[in-house]
Amino acid sequence: MPALVDGDLKLCQSGSILLYLADKFGKMGGKTAEEKARVREWLFWEFDRLAPNVYRPRAIKKGFMKADDNVLQLYTGLANDALKVLDASLANQAFLVGNEATIADVAVYGDVAYADEGAIDLAPYANVKAWMGRVEKLPGFKKYADLLPQQDAA
Repeated sequence: MPALVDGDLKLCQSGSILLYLADKFGKMGGKTAEEKARVREWLFWEFDRLAPNVYRPRAIKKGFMKADDNVLQLYTGLANDALKVLDASLANQAFLVGNEATIADVAVYGDVAYADEGAIDLAPYANVKAWMGRVEKLPGFKKYADLLPQQDAA
């Protein structure tokens, strides 16, 4: 569960946290009104179309969620539909909203990075893979495996 505490403010949704941080620091939120709207559009798309369809197959494959093969195939198919949209969007630009990374890239990358754990093959999505490489080269980037504990403290 993503969470942020900043003084008296407590937030627990990743999209809300990213929007707050972009606004607070004046970075990665888009420069124009149109870019800001596109960033929000990608955040809402990520929450609706991509995240559930990556994380549910991952949960099934990891044994966190029980489902039959038809359900797994449904979610995997929906994930691939979303990845096709993402791949097409990245065909002519370096990042989701133009040529600079935004919080939209942070949010979407965070889902796509887990695709292989849900047996979702990224090989057909050359633009997505190239974009992931660009995101990974951003200053301060760390993969989730390098940041998150890999076992319980107990």
